[in-house]
Amino acid sequence: MCGHLKSWARAKIMRCIKEAVHSDISSVSDSLEQMAQQISVVEKNVRTEQRERIYLGNNRALTRLLWGQKIIVDTEDLSLSPHILLDGYWERWISEVFLKAIKPGMHVIDIGSNLGYYSLLAGRLLGAKGRLTCFEANPVMADITLRNLDINGFGGISEVISKAVYKEESTLPFTILKRHKGSSGLFVGSSEIQNVFHESSEKILVPTVSLDQFFPSGTRIDVIKVDAEGAEPYIFEGAQRLLKENNVQVFMEFDPGIIKDYSIEKFLQMLKTLQFNAYEILEDSSLQYLDENSLKNGARRDLLLKKQNG
Repeated sequence: MCGHLKSWARAKIMRCIKEAVHSDISSVSDSLEQMAQQISVVEKNVRTEQRERIYLGNNRALTRLLWGQKIIVDTEDLSLSPHILLDGYWERWISEVFLKAIKPGMHVIDIGSNLGYYSLLAGRLLGAKGRLTCFEANPVMADITLRNLDINGFGGISEVISKAVYKEESTLPFTILKRHKGSSGLFVGSSEIQNVFHESSEKILVPTVSLDQFFPSGTRIDVIKVDAEGAEPYIFEGAQRLLKENNVQVFMEFDPGIIKDYSIEKFLQMLKTLQFNAYEILEDSSLQYLDENSLKNGARRDLLLKKQNG
């Protein structure tokens, strides 16, 4: 199938070149753009046909991501699993930017790994000298992350810690949503569970850890992905040393509406003190710089934080 795709693309390009003799630049440009769109559709169909979906029993299914990694999903989950099973990806606009940020030999931290989706994206690019540290408070999802890393051959470069990342070591209640597991967290309220997700949940006690406590001074960190459902300010508060020591990039959801008992102004001042510039990841995977006033307007955004000297 892929060979036919390449032959078809070459033939299409040659026709476009021949048309250039008799057409103006704008018409050739239009032809090339149409060709690129057609190639994209055919390539997507080819990838879809090659992606198996196997039910394993016990609410588990096995499939592949678009980039080839095998991944086990929880079939009861409505957050990530339907998208990964049918599309082969989750948050494509963020995924593309994330993939460009990962280089061989880096140390990547995945906070709130869930199924391990972003860990798998990183693991494919890190190489034998790379390092991947995953944190997931839900023990069931931590186990799935561990299995996904193992079946892809990333076990030797990775570690999965079944703890919530917070500002300090402690033990705190953690809310697990039954069908929207990606929205579980330390600060999920009962009103949100009923009014937003319309579903049941359970609370468990989980150990917490701060990044400064977990990683000794001098540890190199290159990229951090944070998906912690409102716990982000507390995570940063517990990672001051680590973030100052490293020229790190941080992928983070910023949603003032789910941050509880923490001043947004205080959080933004913390980011400024740490010398981070904020960029919104737009739907076409481009980056748009955001100043402090833009971040204060209360909108939910997908951010990439970069050091000012980075």
